[in-house]
Amino acid sequence: MPHGQRGRRIALLHHSVAFLAPFCSRFSFATAVKASGGAEVGTASKLGNLLVVASIAKALSRPGGIHSLEKYGDSIPLSEDLVLQVLRRGSLDASKKLDFFRWCSVRPNYKHTAGTYSQMFKTICFLPHQHHDDILELVASTKRDGVVLDSSTLKLILDGLIRSGKFDSALEVLGYVERGLISTSCLSPDIYSPVLVALVRKNQISIALSIFLKLLDSSSSSSMGGKNAVIPDAIACNELLVGLKKAGMKDEFRQVFNKLRETKLYPLDRYGYNICIHTLGCWGDLSTALSLFKEMKEKSGSFDPDLCTYNSLIHVLCMLGKVKDALIVWEELKASSGQEPDSFTYRILIQGCSKSYRINDAMNIFGEMQYNGIQAETVVYNSLLDGLLKSRKLTEACNLFEKMVDDDGVRASCWTYNILIDGLYKNGRPEAAYTMFSDLKRKGESA
Repeated sequence: MPHGQRGRRIALLHHSVAFLAPFCSRFSFATAVKASGGAEVGTASKLGNLLVVASIAKALSRPGGIHSLEKYGDSIPLSEDLVLQVLRRGSLDASKKLDFFRWCSVRPNYKHTAGTYSQMFKTICFLPHQHHDDILELVASTKRDGVVLDSSTLKLILDGLIRSGKFDSALEVLGYVERGLISTSCLSPDIYSPVLVALVRKNQISIALSIFLKLLDSSSSSSMGGKNAVIPDAIACNELLVGLKKAGMKDEFRQVFNKLRETKLYPLDRYGYNICIHTLGCWGDLSTALSLFKEMKEKSGSFDPDLCTYNSLIHVLCMLGKVKDALIVWEELKASSGQEPDSFTYRILIQGCSKSYRINDAMNIFGEMQYNGIQAETVVYNSLLDGLLKSRKLTEACNLFEKMVDDDGVRASCWTYNILIDGLYKNGRPEAAYTMFSDLKRKGESA
């Protein structure tokens, strides 16, 4: 090893031991030299670094924290490697690491790197509620230090702010990047995914839609939808579609859906398919909903229709009055999907059959529901009672009401009594209807 390089390594060890001495009296210059006397100089250098890191951590942990370092600041051989070792110390809490990071920032012969910034962001973004202002402060200081953030660090920052509910701050950081106020190596479209989620959850649907369409257009124009195109992930796509559905923005929902299909990089997962099947079906586009259902079955694997898919399609078919088709899907669900119907499946089918005067089918499904040990809710009994009374099955309706209240212990609602009173009157039993009304009125007055 050249003599000059060896001299620099030994000098580093001297600095390390000089700094260490005030904090740890067990060590002295002679002891440290003896410890490294017969070893390679590289080992001595590593030992020196370890001693300095341990001493810094000990100083920061003491009362007074960063002030303990001031007296010996010039003796500390700051380097990127040493700073990273301190920032990675598991024994130090985030606030102590942040104090050290800031202290290093004002040292005359040291400048933070992208690596040290990235490590500091990893630490404080893990606790974004506590360090919201610190995150914004460090983001601003990257420009001062001429540091270029990589896309993973920027995404980490945005995710941390969004997790803590600081949606405005996440958008502010993104605005800094777009205006060139902070530098980043690559602002890839997937960086926007958490921002889109934040916008939708803040009910800023129009802004989210604008950014989303801009990303799709840029991806399409740059690579014509090829493998190099990057679009927001499935979570962002699903969040936007749900937001558009809740806002009743039918044209915009269809626009996003069509754009995603055109890219040939359709990012929706099974949940995304379920959203589109339910939404498009409820809005009357049954053919597209059925086409998506068929597509899911053809893709199979992770795209296989689940219970939510079947429930959505059955609900859509019943809502559009296609109960016969809903019963076919119901039979497929039980026979070949590997799924088991749940209480929602039974409820939507019973409601659909009752409304379309298929009361025998409704009662059969109700019997199967009870056989499978699924407790019917009040709304299910209400649908059956309404269907029976409209089919002029007065005796069956009365028996079902007794079973509901006496046997199954299900509480009748105001709607239950309204259905019974109306049904009794229309089935030629006005006296019974009036008696029930009077009883109900007395119960209301005594309550």
